[in-house]
Amino acid sequence: MEIRVFAETILYQSGLDAKIVDPGRVRDSDPGPARAIPKGPARDASLALRGRRPPRFPSAAALADPANRGAALHFFANHELLALELMALVLLRFPHAPPAFRLSLVATMRDEQRHLQLYLNRMADHDVQLGDHGVSAFFWDALADARSPAAFAAGMGLTLEQANLDFASHFERA
Repeated sequence: MEIRVFAETILYQSGLDAKIVDPGRVRDSDPGPARAIPKGPARDASLALRGRRPPRFPSAAALADPANRGAALHFFANHELLALELMALVLLRFPHAPPAFRLSLVATMRDEQRHLQLYLNRMADHDVQLGDHGVSAFFWDALADARSPAAFAAGMGLTLEQANLDFASHFERA
């Protein structure tokens, strides 16, 4: 599959199945023109970034309740989905970025798809589906307008990924 087609599918198709499609062997022979930044990724109404307000994240003590664990997993699943959609956007906004960068984004996107699927599976154990709660647009708002691939990579590392690392031990204890 062309990298461009993979990115278009993830960014412009609304169904969750399209977001976790396996691109198979990828090639980058037709990156296409640079794309404008959409208001947000295409998503089903239940996952709209400007839809329902997300609930407050449960406190560590509240995670003893399975419903609150399901809500926390829902937050994290949305983060994985946003990361995937943002990487797709970068591939489409910067079609002439270095090939090694573009291929590394695709490899990372595959990881994000796997992580998202792991969250979806664990959420099912708590009778929660993605879309049962509102979702935050914070990461999209913070990174969609990155002015270069380097700015995106720095922002991604300093917002999404660093926050995950900062709080990982907290949630492990909880």
